[in-house]
Order: sequence, then C-alpha cells, then structure tokens
Amino acid sequence: MKKEFQKSQFFAIYTRQSRESGLDMNSCQAQYDICLNHAKKHRPYIYWVAERFDDEGFSGATLDRPALNRLREKIKERRFTHVFITYLDRLSRSLTDTAMLLEEFQKAGIKLHVVKMPQFNTEVQGNFLSSLLASFAEFERDLIKERIASSREHLKAYGRRLAGRIPFGYDTDPATKQLIVNKEESAQVQKIFAMACEGKTPSGITAIINKRGWRTKRHIAKSSGKASGNNHWLPRQIGAILRNPVYVGKFKDGNSARHGGHEAIIEPDQFEKVQQIIDSRRTKDVYGKRSKRKHDEFLLRGKIICPKCGRKLTTDTANKKQTNRKGGITYRYYRCRSTAGGKPPCKDVRYSAYELERLVCDAMGDAKFWQKIKKVMPNEADTLNRMFTIWSLLDESVRQEFIPDIIEEIRLTEKDQIQISCYSDLLSRFPIYKGMPKTDSLNSI
Repeated sequence: MKKEFQKSQFFAIYTRQSRESGLDMNSCQAQYDICLNHAKKHRPYIYWVAERFDDEGFSGATLDRPALNRLREKIKERRFTHVFITYLDRLSRSLTDTAMLLEEFQKAGIKLHVVKMPQFNTEVQGNFLSSLLASFAEFERDLIKERIASSREHLKAYGRRLAGRIPFGYDTDPATKQLIVNKEESAQVQKIFAMACEGKTPSGITAIINKRGWRTKRHIAKSSGKASGNNHWLPRQIGAILRNPVYVGKFKDGNSARHGGHEAIIEPDQFEKVQQIIDSRRTKDVYGKRSKRKHDEFLLRGKIICPKCGRKLTTDTANKKQTNRKGGITYRYYRCRSTAGGKPPCKDVRYSAYELERLVCDAMGDAKFWQKIKKVMPNEADTLNRMFTIWSLLDESVRQEFIPDIIEEIRLTEKDQIQISCYSDLLSRFPIYKGMPKTDSLNSI
C-alpha cells in the first residue's frame, strides 16, 4: 500500500476572487468547477486532494492570502504533484511574485495547469510565456493605479471629496459620497468656534461641551460593521476642529488647502480670527512675552533613565519613505545607546517618543499626580490646588513649554511602570509662581 500511494499523483485547485460574490461567474466556486471538470477530462489518472484552496475577497497584489499560504505549505510537504488554476492572474498580478511562485513549483516538481491556456507549462516556453503574461497582469494593475490617480486629480479640480472619515458637522450623500451639512452637529461646530473667538482654549471648550453632554461623531466601518466614536471630547479633537479648513468649504491638501464643493459652516473671517488666536498662544507664554525656549522635538531629552543599566536614554530618529508620495515619515525614539562606564548599550531598550511623551503629559494632567505632590508638600496644598486648576486650562503647547522645567527625572521599570521626579523648586519654576522659595525634594511622584 505504501508503494501504491507513492506512485499515485494528486492535484490541488487554487481559486481567487478580489471580492466576495456568489453570483460572479469569476467566483471561486465557478473557477473550482472549471478546473475540476478539466482535470477529470484530461488527467483522469490523478486524484483530487480533497481540500479546497479558495481565497475569497483577496487582492492579487499581495501573496499574504490564507489559502495561498496553505497551498505553499502543502507544496513544501509534497502533498500533491499538480496545481490547476483558471488564469495566471489568479496566482498573482505581480511579475516578481508570479516568478517566485513558479520557481517554487518547479523546485517542488509541481506541474502547473492554466486551464484557459492549455499550452501553458513550466518548461522553457512556459517560463517565457508565464513571464509575459505576468507582465501584462502587472501592466493592467499599473493602469488601474493610473486611472485612480487621474480620477483623484479630476475630483480635486472640481472641489470634490476624495476619501477619509466624515468630519464632525457633516454627513455624506449616499449617491455622490460628497459632504452635506448635518444640522445638529453643524450648530455645535458654530458654538465651538464662537467660544474659541471669545478666547477659550481647547481644554476650556472641552470641559464646557462635555458637561452639556455633547459627543464625538459616531462612525460605522463598512468592512466590519463595527461602531466607533460617540465618546467624550478631548482637547486635541477640539484643536483639530478649529484648524480644519473643511468648515470654510475647503479640503486639506498637504500643507495647504484646496477649494471644496460642499457648503461652509463657518465664515472665513471667523475662521481666520480663530487661527490668529491659536497661533498667538503657540508663540507666547502666559505672561504674553515671546518664548525664548528653542524648540526641541524631544520633550524629555536627557531626563529618562534606562531600566536596565541606569544610564540616561538618548534620542534617535528613523525615516520611512512613503510609497507613491513625496517626502516620508520620521519616527522618534528614546533608546539606550550610551557607552558610558565602558559598558555596551542595552539591547531592546527603545521607546516610542510620542507614546512616552503622551504618557507623561497624561500623568501630569491627572489630579492624582498633584495629590502625590501635596503629600510631599502639605503646607502648599492650597497653592498646588490652584496650580492644578491653571494647568488643566492651559493649551497643550503651553504645557509642553514648561514640562522640561518641571520634570527632573523619569524612571522606567522593566514592567513598563513610570516614576516621575519633579525639581525641588517646582513652585518657582511654574511661571505663575516665580519667586517662591525652594521646597523639599519631590522624588518618585
């Protein structure tokens, strides 16, 4: 029985469709039926492996497909000797990926059958033909990309919306997918801008509207049907609304804005006034004087202690290019790469600067942080209460101006816990209370 099994030949059928559609003649079931009938008619001496390899709703632009991954694993295990597909582009639409798959088949001794092209094989002529067909498949994919790019440019020229989440204050027309005003939300947007014109900060506006029971926009994901949003507002979300040109009938376009075909909610003069108010806060401290602090993209530079060796973490950046886009993304990190004391840097000690800075900022905005300080400074409880009130009303950019002056050291444990130590002269460093005497140490707050 063992020899008979070894001499027997088995075949697998691979199918793929970009979108799930049981009615589509190019569906996985239709492809499977075509391949199975062809195999029974032209290869009656080989047997089906009794396992389906169907990728429903997966693009041919990537090889990361569940059924294809299983097929390749079975090929490595030599579970069958033949693979049937309807068209070559069912395998892949990339020339490089197709060539790689064909090479895998050849090394494993797999005979590939393209049913709609019976003259196809994996010999010399077949290799040439497969490369040629794969080139056309990739060419077709590039044409699709070009058509999409042309369509985007056309939409931009006529002030149309491209994609992305629907902004608060608007809905989308079911037919055109373009923005239409949501009456209830647009009224709230107008009140938010009115409060900003009165000088209220995003933090102050957030406190007011959350007390009124306002909620962020509720979104439903088309692919999964999952709901998100409908939460309490955060200051950064209010700041994003106040900076968004969509409310004056425009769309963001890189570092500028382009004309939009939708109805404006805010008058241009009011929007411009809010921008001036926000800009004035970013360039002035609480006394109204120009800030002399040189901007440092690393808020906690020289303050974080490595949890393994006790040396201070240094800063690091990594640039990642964006496909088909100008420029790229810069990622910031705090990492251990010091050689002080003749010791090599600690491996795997690297933290996202954004996440760590957000963690510290959130901690300082929590009342518990200030309560711990009051335990160290019980005689200054009233002053610290006032400081916390003022701190909670400051714009985020202003807070970041003073965090380096307030925090002396940050220690991280191997369990990702954080300990913040403030300078002993905390009160005098806070601008409202300059000139106050130094106090006791405020370690491990």
